[in-house]
Amino acid sequence: MERANSAGTQFASRSSPVAANSGAAASVPAFQSPRTKLAQWWNALSAWGSAKKWAYYSLSKVPSISPSFPCPNNEHTLRLADNFEDKPINGTSIKFGQDGYQIGQAPTVETCGLVIRHCLEAGQGLVQIVSDTTHNRKQTTKTLVEMLRAELNRSPTTKLCGFSLPFKKSFEHNYRLVGIFDHKPRGYNTQYQRQFTLVFKSRLSYIPETTVMVPVTQIGLPFEDRTLKAKDIKLASDLIANEHSRLVKGVAAHGNVIKLDMGCLTIKKNEGPLIVSKYGHGRNATVVTYQALLKRIHADELRNAGMIREALQHAIEEGRAARPNFIHSLAQVEQLEIALLNALRIHVNSKPPPTELEKLRDKKIDEATYKIQYGSLAEQREGIEFIASLYAEAQKSRMRQAATSQPE
Repeated sequence: MERANSAGTQFASRSSPVAANSGAAASVPAFQSPRTKLAQWWNALSAWGSAKKWAYYSLSKVPSISPSFPCPNNEHTLRLADNFEDKPINGTSIKFGQDGYQIGQAPTVETCGLVIRHCLEAGQGLVQIVSDTTHNRKQTTKTLVEMLRAELNRSPTTKLCGFSLPFKKSFEHNYRLVGIFDHKPRGYNTQYQRQFTLVFKSRLSYIPETTVMVPVTQIGLPFEDRTLKAKDIKLASDLIANEHSRLVKGVAAHGNVIKLDMGCLTIKKNEGPLIVSKYGHGRNATVVTYQALLKRIHADELRNAGMIREALQHAIEEGRAARPNFIHSLAQVEQLEIALLNALRIHVNSKPPPTELEKLRDKKIDEATYKIQYGSLAEQREGIEFIASLYAEAQKSRMRQAATSQPE
């Protein structure tokens, strides 16, 4: 609850629609269903986003799949440093708690080179979420791997992602695509979940040619009514957490991840792969929000439906402050909430039953919380003192564990 509240406070400082509408609570009916409340929150959030003045890059500076979805120009935008000039790509770095996530728009022929360079230097690879109709060739959209295969077949010696090192204008650094290896994710029999390793030759003018690789996971999922269903949200998250991470570790184990001093300006060590979908704010935003809140469920920070709803709203508000249309529809939010509630149920059922001592402690916590909210001043003081004693006890326990874990 503490983290959720802090997220809400941060967003409130940016003219939160929830905070702005809190004064109208007196005119709201006494009872509203959870779905009605969610819809009202969504409408307020959408109105806030529409009224906000966003700064965007021009389409000549950063090409986009659609003129309706240009690249935002703010501190969250993914950029590459190149010869004293920022090279933005249509992507965003978002932080939930201590963990960072990267989402972006699916690369086009014009932006393919910069996206690949980003993935080469970040070392975490790329995850592309596409609809299964793309695989069936019912759409003209091509995946990253399809574009690269066409490039490889057209000219095996074509230079890809050429750029100059900053502060060393006389040196040229080029990546040359030499091969694409096809893998099959373990435990997935569908033809729509695929993995690849892109192999490049990296050449600096002053060192020998080096082989570098980029792991790519392609997740083909149905996108019915422009909505990713709850079961597919979980499937995408599992593939990224398990299979893509395994592929990244395999590449890193061979020492084939290039790290340059100029690097990616916005990449942090704790950020995962760049996750792209067609327009760059719907399916990929849904998956990273699920991943962030799933960690909190597993850490027992989110223990019931109310806590999940509150944390979900705060996470989307934070995402909307960084990238317009972060999670694109109310229907998608509802499916995301269903996926999180399913994850909570699985997590609770996997835990051993509480002991009698734990049951007694939980009962006392509930009683103290009730006193703080509804009791007299004396009862409120008593409840606060009990909760404070639990925090103090937990702090002492952590200090003892830290002391015993330190090497002598």
